[in-house]
Amino acid sequence: FILRNFTQRDFWDAVGNFDALPYWKELEIPVLVMYGSDDSNVPAEASKARLESLNKTNIQVNIYEGSEHALQDPPGKGDSIFRDEALMDIKEFINSVE
Repeated sequence: FILRNFTQRDFWDAVGNFDALPYWKELEIPVLVMYGSDDSNVPAEASKARLESLNKTNIQVNIYEGSEHALQDPPGKGDSIFRDEALMDIKEFINSVE
């Protein structure tokens, strides 16, 4: 328990203050960013707002209601693995950039 928590703390101390926004500003290729609304690791709405503040048309941000970090089906729906809606969005995104 102590070793695991110590390691996680070291990791988050190292990367917790990393700001990826300058790198997002430089991206010119089409990008699909996918968040789960119930993700306890990544604040979906705040992350979406930060990306949208760049006003870049090449960045598409989708938030999936009821999903967590792994974009699984919401509780009580589907097979609780990876939601079909997200798979379809990935397929459509890939087809749109070919």
